[in-house]
Amino acid sequence: MRKILMLLIVAALATVSLSAEVKKTKYKNGKTKFERNYVNGKLNGASKAYYESGRLKTYAKFKDGKLHGMTSGFYENGALKAEIPMYEGKVDGFEKEFYKNGQVMSVTKYQNGVKVGAKKVYYSDGNLKAKLYFNEKGVLDGTILEYYPNGNKRYHVKVENGVAKKGYIYERDGERRKMTPQDFSDLGF
Repeated sequence: MRKILMLLIVAALATVSLSAEVKKTKYKNGKTKFERNYVNGKLNGASKAYYESGRLKTYAKFKDGKLHGMTSGFYENGALKAEIPMYEGKVDGFEKEFYKNGQVMSVTKYQNGVKVGAKKVYYSDGNLKAKLYFNEKGVLDGTILEYYPNGNKRYHVKVENGVAKKGYIYERDGERRKMTPQDFSDLGF
């Protein structure tokens, strides 16, 4: 009975090890380009991508073939470039992007793969560059503000369900003028 139990355990372990594998792709220089873990033919566990120099480019986790967990991207110098929280293949939580100097570039909230709420964008010195709002459908909605590097307001736009309704442009000297249809077009509205 004990021998049968041992044989079953060994067979089970052999089956698990046969269904799990690590696949590596190499650059021409022999350094690893990708390292991915598979279980039963689907991505599972850690997955890494590297620069040709050998430095880590991205680190992600997969569950049943879908991104699941924090995905991190890095500049070639090793500094953090982005953090993207994933849940069953969709962005869910606060996505953060960074400048090479480590300052936050932007923070965007996602729910189930959709941008919602405020998105803040920063200059590389940490000063606020822009603030945008997204409704529950991921569409721009609300007041959008952009600032000059010195902190003075650059423009102020009121958006309703993705459509710019009115806005003002502020010149560097602080003088304000009403936005024209061409101004909206230039800003992508």
